[in-house]
Amino acid sequence: MKVAGIETDVVAYNTVIKALCLKNSWFEAKELVAEMESRGINPNSKTYGLLMNGLLRLNKPGPCLTLFESACADQRTASLMENVQLYTTAITASATLGDYERAFELVSRMSFAGVKPNIKTLTALMGSCISAGKFDTAMDVYDKIPNPDGYAQTLAIRAKCGMGLFEEALNSVSISIKSGENSLSGKQLMQSYNCIIGAALEQEEFLLAKQTMDNLLSEGLIPSKKSFQRIIDSLDLAPARENLKDSGEKRNMNEDAQFEYLLGVLDALEARKLSCSAPFYSAVLAEGARSGKLKRRLASIISLARTTEQNSIQLEENENITTVAPKEVTTWLGLWKNYAGLKDRLDDIQLQTIRVNINGRELRSVLYAERAVTFGRKKRKKTAPKRELPTLN
Repeated sequence: MKVAGIETDVVAYNTVIKALCLKNSWFEAKELVAEMESRGINPNSKTYGLLMNGLLRLNKPGPCLTLFESACADQRTASLMENVQLYTTAITASATLGDYERAFELVSRMSFAGVKPNIKTLTALMGSCISAGKFDTAMDVYDKIPNPDGYAQTLAIRAKCGMGLFEEALNSVSISIKSGENSLSGKQLMQSYNCIIGAALEQEEFLLAKQTMDNLLSEGLIPSKKSFQRIIDSLDLAPARENLKDSGEKRNMNEDAQFEYLLGVLDALEARKLSCSAPFYSAVLAEGARSGKLKRRLASIISLARTTEQNSIQLEENENITTVAPKEVTTWLGLWKNYAGLKDRLDDIQLQTIRVNINGRELRSVLYAERAVTFGRKKRKKTAPKRELPTLN
């Protein structure tokens, strides 16, 4: 810094330390702090805040707390630690560790020191409670926030899901959308919907999970890859390359309702002409193959619908297309519930289109899943014609 002609004061050092922490060069930043101390420049509260946040960026909450506590124990820097930002960072580190008791201890210490918690402090405290599974305590903290922002509302929705209050969580999202004040951002709204869907599916609340998906789509949101992955993880669906034979272990007590939910998602997406992710599509086929019988048959038809859609796109580019009489349209749920009456006239029925986003890395797993549910026709063995033996006269 001296060679570059930069005035060596605490502001200049903090600027360089911030840049190093953003580059995850925390040890270089710590050496710079030692250098500034050797030059007689004392670090301030912002310096410690930069170092603590740098450790959190490196996913090292333990050392972050150690740095905070060592500075609090040092008489030279103890007064610098009486800062709401530093206490909030320490509470965030406790939340990352799932140590909610230490987080509450830090809040008590800051109140005793005359430092008033702000909304970021309380949301960090809520996060520590949620990480420890203390959802009711998290809601108690939420009730103490006078004007909760979108992040606080998101944490409250997570806490309600953890308590099994799925309908109340969904109502909270609806109220936030209608109020317009301190409402959820688009990202927070998607996170809240994904949280409700995932938690409801884990408890086999399929109807509420479907209602949440319908609300998500009605708000004009498009499910992301994280949304589909949350469904896969919550239902513990078999990946495409897993052994698809039924192991005899039931993953839930109502597999028909689970399969109906998956079909309902496909129908809801097609109603808005949206695509699903390749892992979700492969998981649906794998679930059908694993279950066997009718589910396997429907999974085979779903696979055929995707390949047929790809072929129809190519045919649309041809100008010489003969018009075909319109067919009866049915949803995947409708086919599932009325398969006995529809199986003999599937050629006269127009099924829902299956739209799948597939990249190059996912194509192999998709083809593997489709091959697992393909019903090949059994080839008849050709037998040689019997020769008649000549008769002796």
